[in-house]
Amino acid sequence: MYVWIAGFCEGNRQLIYLSRYNSGIIRFTNGGFAEAASDFKRALEVDGSRVDAKLNFELSVLSLMRERESAHVRATRRYNGWIT
Repeated sequence: MYVWIAGFCEGNRQLIYLSRYNSGIIRFTNGGFAEAASDFKRALEVDGSRVDAKLNFELSVLSLMRERESAHVRATRRYNGWIT
């Protein structure tokens, strides 16, 4: 998808930024925190001055860390017999 967009939008950095940013929003909304973080990072590569992308990147990373931590806690509790 990005190859086609980049070719189509040659020289239009705003459109490339918005495409990557909006893709991150959609992925975050659907629970794809790692993919969302990647999209926000790619948006920041186009325009590193955008605070909205920076905040959403950080939120995606935090959400991913919480998700992984929660999964680890559940697995530990299951292993220790606290959850059957």
